[in-house]
Amino acid sequence: MSNIIGAYITGLFDSEKSCKSAVTAKGIAESIMTDYIFWSIHVDPKGNLYYNNVKLVTDGVVSSDAECLKNVVDMGRESGKLERVWLSIGAGGTQDFTNINTILNACGAEKDNLLCNFKVISDYLGVHGFDYDNEDMIGNVEVIVNLTKVLHDLDKNYRFSFCPYGAS
Repeated sequence: MSNIIGAYITGLFDSEKSCKSAVTAKGIAESIMTDYIFWSIHVDPKGNLYYNNVKLVTDGVVSSDAECLKNVVDMGRESGKLERVWLSIGAGGTQDFTNINTILNACGAEKDNLLCNFKVISDYLGVHGFDYDNEDMIGNVEVIVNLTKVLHDLDKNYRFSFCPYGAS
């Protein structure tokens, strides 16, 4: 295993939600990056996942738009430099962790959908771990611990990076 040299990857879609991964994939594959961190994964109240504002996986079905991320991953792997893929969940001004907290505490169909969606996209992209950018101003530690437990139950090999944030 090499040193970790990671980069957040965002902006793969233009304002019309058209994939523009070719230039990004080429540039990253030619770099020395070992870790690709896709920022930012958003969670809606039903547990469906978005990459920024583009559907990624809904009700266990990977969107055709996810191919944009897959192209970046495939080129990185083909270059021999990519070692790990991370999904960064959350961002400022979103309700991702609020939605996650509500879903995990309800234990209903939304929880099953959320976990299924994370597993499906993780398998599709070969995800190594999750980076949490929790800026929702809710019980940061509790929701992070709960999400980590359920994702770890999906795959014991997942790794986690934490960025709890609060204005207090």
